[in-house]
Amino acid sequence: GTTDDTTAIQAAIDKANSEGGNVKLQGKTYLITTSLKIPSKFVFEGVEGKTRIKMSAGVNEPILTHTGTIAGKTIIQNMSLEGNETGTENHGIYINDYYSVIKNIEIIRCGGCGIKWHTTGAAGTLVENRIENVKVRDCKGTSFAFGEADNNQITDGFLINCISQGTKTNKALMISSGAGWVVNG
Repeated sequence: GTTDDTTAIQAAIDKANSEGGNVKLQGKTYLITTSLKIPSKFVFEGVEGKTRIKMSAGVNEPILTHTGTIAGKTIIQNMSLEGNETGTENHGIYINDYYSVIKNIEIIRCGGCGIKWHTTGAAGTLVENRIENVKVRDCKGTSFAFGEADNNQITDGFLINCISQGTKTNKALMISSGAGWVVNG
């Protein structure tokens, strides 16, 4: 939590991905200085209530970002992500994938969105993503942002038992296409 853990965590992700494995972080605080890149069809998890990833001050990048081919089934779960409030691109999770799950996550103090699901590079729709038991607190952008304005590529998703606690100026939820979405709890 006091030294830069970026290289070690990214190396573990890259090695596990190349060998068909996944990464589970121990229940402690990790300090990063650049985005951690999570590929599709990969499980990245921590120990719920104990694993915390904190972005260094002044870094205007997402904490976790999807990388590589859009191939579906990314899972990110059981951790806390802490931003630095200094830049609009400091999102908690920045992802473009389908059939993916983000579960049991707390995202705090980001300068951008809590979760920003974007469509860059997507040839078709990004469907059936599940966001469950996610708390977004004190982020300056929209807590849950799914798609871009007038874009119908992110549909049929689930937003279940989530909390948005704002800063008076941010929005709780933006869904660019209401087709098939289930928002409950």
